[in-house]
Amino acid sequence: DNEGSALLPICFAQDFGLTAVGSFAEIDVRWEGVENAESYSLYRRLSGDSFRLVQQDLIALSFRDVDTFPGSKYFYKVEAYAKGLGKIGESNE
Repeated sequence: DNEGSALLPICFAQDFGLTAVGSFAEIDVRWEGVENAESYSLYRRLSGDSFRLVQQDLIALSFRDVDTFPGSKYFYKVEAYAKGLGKIGESNE
């Protein structure tokens, strides 16, 4: 029973409008803001690998990933964080 508690909605496994557009050796990753989020962490993986942290404590809703190799297929996900609550959301990849 959550009576008397002020809980923020948790929005796990949503798309966050996540897009990734690549050029020769860099990928521009963008996402939509999540209500009450104060920062974001960006994760990346190659096909068949586990996700690895690319950047944390992002305030902007975009990131230019320059640590990439032409011809490789990357998958991204974003996690949203709120102060005092920890992770409040996670995007689909």
